[in-house]
Amino acid sequence: MNIARPFICLSLLATWMLSGCALLQSKQIKVKKTPADSHYTTLNNYTLLNGYPYQRDWWIAFSDRELNTTCISPTNNMPLKKMGFMDAAYIVEENAQYVKLLQYSADIDLANNKGRLPRKTAKTTGWIKKDKLLLWQVALPDNSSRFTAKAIIHLSGRDILANANRYVLGDSMILFSSPSLQTPNGIHIAPGSLVYLYKQSEDKKSFLIGKEPSITVETAKQNMLGWINKDAISIWGTNSAFSFNPEALTADSTGLLYANQDVALSQKGKPLFTSSEIPGRTFFENIHPVQNRPLLGDSTIQTGYLENIMDYSKNSVYNVLGNPITYHQYLQIMKNFRQINVVFVLDASVNNRMYFPLAKSIIQDLQMYFDTATQVKNYRFGAVTYKYNKCRLDTFQNVFGLTHNFTDVEYYLDQKLNLATCSDENIYQPLYRGLSDACNLLMPYKNETNMIIVIGTTGNGNIEDRFTMGNTINKLTQVRARLLMFQSLSKRNDAYNDFVLDAEKLVTSSAANIAELKKEMLVDINDVIYNPSYSMRTGDSGIYTMDYPRKSMTQGMVLFPKKGEIMPAGVLKNYFDTLLMQVASDNNITGTKLKEYFYTIGVKSTSLKPAFASYASNLQLSTGFTRAFAGAKNNYFIPAYTLPVNNDRNTPFLLNYGVLLSETEYDKLMDQFYTIYSITAASENFNAKKACRRYKTYVQEYVKVNKITPPFNIKRMTLAQNLYLYTGFISADSLFNTTPLRKLKKRNPETVLRVFNSFKYAADAMQDNKNSSNVKFNNNNIFYYYLNQQQMPQGVYQKEETE
Repeated sequence: MNIARPFICLSLLATWMLSGCALLQSKQIKVKKTPADSHYTTLNNYTLLNGYPYQRDWWIAFSDRELNTTCISPTNNMPLKKMGFMDAAYIVEENAQYVKLLQYSADIDLANNKGRLPRKTAKTTGWIKKDKLLLWQVALPDNSSRFTAKAIIHLSGRDILANANRYVLGDSMILFSSPSLQTPNGIHIAPGSLVYLYKQSEDKKSFLIGKEPSITVETAKQNMLGWINKDAISIWGTNSAFSFNPEALTADSTGLLYANQDVALSQKGKPLFTSSEIPGRTFFENIHPVQNRPLLGDSTIQTGYLENIMDYSKNSVYNVLGNPITYHQYLQIMKNFRQINVVFVLDASVNNRMYFPLAKSIIQDLQMYFDTATQVKNYRFGAVTYKYNKCRLDTFQNVFGLTHNFTDVEYYLDQKLNLATCSDENIYQPLYRGLSDACNLLMPYKNETNMIIVIGTTGNGNIEDRFTMGNTINKLTQVRARLLMFQSLSKRNDAYNDFVLDAEKLVTSSAANIAELKKEMLVDINDVIYNPSYSMRTGDSGIYTMDYPRKSMTQGMVLFPKKGEIMPAGVLKNYFDTLLMQVASDNNITGTKLKEYFYTIGVKSTSLKPAFASYASNLQLSTGFTRAFAGAKNNYFIPAYTLPVNNDRNTPFLLNYGVLLSETEYDKLMDQFYTIYSITAASENFNAKKACRRYKTYVQEYVKVNKITPPFNIKRMTLAQNLYLYTGFISADSLFNTTPLRKLKKRNPETVLRVFNSFKYAADAMQDNKNSSNVKFNNNNIFYYYLNQQQMPQGVYQKEETE
C-alpha cells in the first residue's frame, strides 16, 4: 500500500497539470487554416481555381455584400449582426456549409500568436453560410498557368441589351452591392476596362470583381468594385500577350485575326481584323491576349480583340445646306481631319538659294514639333521647287512626294541646292506652276487636311500662259489647301511687290471658296459666318492673316519683309505654329459638332451588326442605349485566332510577344529576375555549371510551390519554355528557343553568363522605366504594364563549340 502511494500522487499531479493546460487553452480561440485550393468554375474555356493560397494560411474572410446578416448558430437562424461590404472576420469554426466568425482586429498579429486570439477580447460576429462570404484574398487563377485571370468589361448577351436601363448608365456598366444585382452601389465601369474575378454567385448569374489581383484587409474596400452581370464580362487572358509588328505589315489591309482555327491556318477566309484598323486604336486595344500555349505545341494562337458591335451605317444628319451627311461620310471626314499633309514650295532661283538651308532647318523643327504635338499624330511632308530656267546639271524632278521621313526631304533639298546653280534668266519666277505642282501632289488626298508653305521671292508675272491666277486658285480650292505665303527677301524691283500682291489674291480667293466647301461639313447653323470678310487683317509690319475665326471661316497668311530687308526665318516658324494650331482647332470644333450630332439625334437608325444581330432578335434597342454607346469603339470582346509564326520565314516576325501585368505583378516579376541573377551570376567567381544547376532548382521549386504540371521534364525544356512557365512570356530569342536547360551548361561560360546577366539587365530596365509611357498605360484609372521582347531576358544566338 505504501509503495502505491507515490504512483497515486504522480497520477493526481498529472491530472491537475493536464486540467490546468485545458483551462489555459480555453482562454484562447484558434483561427482555422485555409483549405487547399481546388477547381472553382469554368468561364470562356478557362478552368479557374478558387483563391485559396497554395501554402495554407490563417483564414480571414470578407462579407461579399452589404447588410450581410449572421445568425446565432447553424441550427438557429435568429439574426445576430449585420456585416458591411468587405468587412473582414476570422473563421474559427466550420460546420458543413456554415462558418463561425470573430470580428477582425488590426492589433492582432496572427503569425506571432500562432493563430490564437484572446477569448476575453474576441468579439463574436456569428455564424453565416459560406456562400455569403469571400473566402480568399486572391483573384481567381487559371488552373493551367496559375497566373491570375484578367477579365474585361464588355457588352455581351441578350440580358444586357434587353435590360439596358437596369445594367447600363450613360456609357458605363452599373455595379451592384450584392449578387442578386438589385441594389446599385454607385460605382460604374466602362467597357474595355480590365478587372479581376473574385467570386461567382451561387446561381452563376453574376461575378464579384476587383481592381487588383489581390486584396488585404486594409485594401479590400478600396480595391473591390462590386457585383456585375455575367454577360458584361469575359476572360481577357492572363499574362501572355502580343501586338502586331508594324515592320511586318507590308499591305495596307493585311488580314490578322480570324474567326476560327481552320481559317487562321489557311488564311483564305475573310479576316475579322486587318492591319488598316491598327492606327485608330489605343495602346491597350492593340495588345491581344494569348489564351492558349503556342510555345508548348499549339498550332494557332487563341486570342481576342475589342470591337464595336453597333451598326451605324444607316444613320445620317443634315448639314447647314440641307444635304445629308451619311455615317460613312462622317467617318471619312474624321479620318481626313487626323491626316495633315504639308507641302513646301521653294523658289529655286539663285535669288532664294540662301533660304534652302533655312528651309531644311524649319522642316526639321516642324518634324520635332509634330512628333511631340498631342493634337497632331499623322503627318506627311512633301516638297516642290520652281525656277524659270532649268539648269543643265539639274536632273532631279521638281516634285518630291509626300513622306513621313524628314531625311528624305532633306536629301532632296540638298540635291536641288547643289544642282540648281545656274544663273536666273528672268527676275520673275513661275510661282503659279510651283503651286500647281503642289496641288497635283495633294490631289489624291484632296479631302485631308492640306497646307502649302511657299518660300519665294518674286511674283509670277506673265512668264507662262498655261499657269494663270484663276487656274491656280481653282486647284488650291480643290485640295482645300491652307496657304502660308512667305517672302524671304524684298528689293526695289516691282517683281518683289508682285509676289505680295499675288500672295494676297491667292490666299483670299481660295479661302472664300474653301469656306463654301466647308459648309458641307457643318451641322450647326451658328458656325456659319453670314457676312465673312476675306480681306487680309494687318498684324505686325509685313504680317497679313485671315481674321479667323472672327470674320473668316478658314485660315491663311502672307508674310513679307520691308523693302531691302531679309525676312527672319524665325517668323516663318512662329506663324506656321499659329497656322497649324488654327487648322487643328478648326478641325476639332467641326469634328466635335459632327460627333455630337451623330451620337445624339443621329442614332435613330442604329442597330447591331449582322454578326451580333441574334442578341437582339425581336428586340428594340432603346435610344438611350444607342446614344450611350454610340461613341464607343471597344464595347465587345470577340474571340479570334491567328498564327504563332510566319509562313514566310524571310519576313520580320508578325507578332511581338509580351506580357501584360498589373503593378503588383510587375514588381513581383522584377523581384523574380533579381533573385535569379543573385543565385546564378552575381558571384565574382562565376561557375557556369553551378549557375545552371541553381537555375534549374529555382524553376523546379517554382513549379512545385505553384502546383504547375509541366508538359515534360524541366531540364529538357528550352530556356524559352522555362521562362514561359514562370512569366507567361513567349520568347522569340534564338538562343532561348534552341537551348534546352540541360544543355546550357555545355555552352561556353561567356554565353551562360550573358544569359543570366540578362535577368539583371531586364530587372534594371523594369526599375528604371517603371513610369515610362513606353511600358505603362492607363486603363480605367488603373495603371498596367506591357513588356515586350526588348524588355525581357534574352541571349544572342551564335555557333559555339561545346565544352
